[in-house]
Amino acid sequence: MNKDKFIYELRKKLNSLPTHEVNEALNYYKEYFVDAKIDNSVDVTQKFGTPSHVASEILSSYVKNEINLENRTLKDKINVFWIIILSIFTAPIALPAAFIIAIFICFVVIVILSLILALFGISGFAIFNGIKTLLFSFTMLFSKLPTALLAMGISLIAIGVGVILIMLTLFLCNKAFKFIANLGIKSLNRVRR
Repeated sequence: MNKDKFIYELRKKLNSLPTHEVNEALNYYKEYFVDAKIDNSVDVTQKFGTPSHVASEILSSYVKNEINLENRTLKDKINVFWIIILSIFTAPIALPAAFIIAIFICFVVIVILSLILALFGISGFAIFNGIKTLLFSFTMLFSKLPTALLAMGISLIAIGVGVILIMLTLFLCNKAFKFIANLGIKSLNRVRR
């Protein structure tokens, strides 16, 4: 495969990355070809491997860099997940193996997201019922003081537990996205061997 076809194929394989990342990777190889004085008659795949292999290396490197950056939004983390899935499919392996790995990763993602959603639901339920009980206890304040104080205490505990659960869920959500991304990288590296 000559250098022009190599660059063309590599660009197609990297289309899931941000434009500046694609341009940076392509410029690296173009400059290398110029510096090494490689013309179009040379088979560059013997030196670098197939465009699929090079693309999977670049995607894997990009995902590793993205995982290490803190303070990412949920949208950025989801983009990293999809890049992992796409990098698995661009790896130079048999399609059935990639399909099985992708299904496994999707299954893990669905389970983790279900647990996170359940924790959000439980914490929202605790906060909502705590506020509802707190408001109800104010109506009993002058007629049944001990019952009203007990209801206020229970409602404040429920609100506190709900807030703690939300904070815990957000923390686990961050860890879950990192785990999923690392799982994808490890799966991709195993497939390449």
